[in-house]
Amino acid sequence: MPSLEIVPADTGRAWRAFIDLPYRLYRDHPHFVPPLRREHRQLFDRARHPFFRHADAAFFIARREGRPVGRIEAVVNHAHNRFHNDRVGFFGAFESENDRAVSVALLECAADWLGQRGMRVMRGPATHSTNEECGLLIEGFDESPMVGMPYNPPYYAALVEAFGLTKAKDLYAWEVRADQAIPDKIHRVAEIVRRSTDVVVRLVNFKDYADEIRRAMGVYNAAWTRNWGFVPLTEAEFIHTAHQLRPLLERFPDGALLAEVGGRTIGFCLAVLDVNQALARVRSGRLFPFGFWTLTRGLRRVDQARIMALGVRPEFRHRGIDALLYFELLSRGRRVGYRRAEIGWTLEDNRVMNRAILLGGRHHKTYRLYEAALP
Repeated sequence: MPSLEIVPADTGRAWRAFIDLPYRLYRDHPHFVPPLRREHRQLFDRARHPFFRHADAAFFIARREGRPVGRIEAVVNHAHNRFHNDRVGFFGAFESENDRAVSVALLECAADWLGQRGMRVMRGPATHSTNEECGLLIEGFDESPMVGMPYNPPYYAALVEAFGLTKAKDLYAWEVRADQAIPDKIHRVAEIVRRSTDVVVRLVNFKDYADEIRRAMGVYNAAWTRNWGFVPLTEAEFIHTAHQLRPLLERFPDGALLAEVGGRTIGFCLAVLDVNQALARVRSGRLFPFGFWTLTRGLRRVDQARIMALGVRPEFRHRGIDALLYFELLSRGRRVGYRRAEIGWTLEDNRVMNRAILLGGRHHKTYRLYEAALP
């Protein structure tokens, strides 16, 4: 068998191969949506991405006879380990040809790197952390991913399991269609909250975007704090993400809602235009020379959105505020003509949220996070 080598991918040809691999590996795959290359590079740019201010990472590329055949990222997220008081390292950016020798060699390399830095568990895939793309798709291969969600071929599960990784947690994505009525129960609860409380739901004010970001961040870090695997976002990370999402939010401003009581932000929900519908036609991932026009035309035809987040501060839960936000969001999406939305992801054991979504949605994709003990 031709020789296989795993090399660091920090500079030069190896770095370019690391960035380029998904575009080459999935070139003819009908459901792969190529990210814009500029954004894909920035995701792994240690100097520009605020995640790397509290994390150490290494990038590796697998080559067989000089040809790139796989890649992986190994991450020690110090913020995660401080928050959870554990020693969990992560692997992410995982791509491989359907070759167990390649995948096992990559995972061994990541495990060795993490073990040398005192980690006791390797978990993933998660590109950087669970605040970015995470999970291996194990159900729902017959359609393209929505914005911010990963995609991989069915054979990936066998590759990571061959290394000895086992299930840590499943994540669900849900489909909600405009041709299905909003459940009466959601409608009733929303009306009760609207009539009998002083909760006000309003749109995000883009003229005051900096302050709106801080209001949403306070809710996010409070509302998700007890969720499995959660890591609070730093202010720099939240601002970075908010500015990345702003162009999509401005195309669907009704998708960014804040819930307030007496001027205090107690909840928010966020739905963004599914730019992947348009990006799917920009196969090169490049805006120039023709990608810009293809993307611009495609954006006019987008008829779906992804509901990325919906949360309420813990002290205001069980009052129907989440139902009010959910109802407002679905109603506004229908009014502007969206055909469908995806809610995702949710944890498999978040029974309250999953039961509520199931009233008007369909579980249509499952992603899995794996883990293994390190020696």
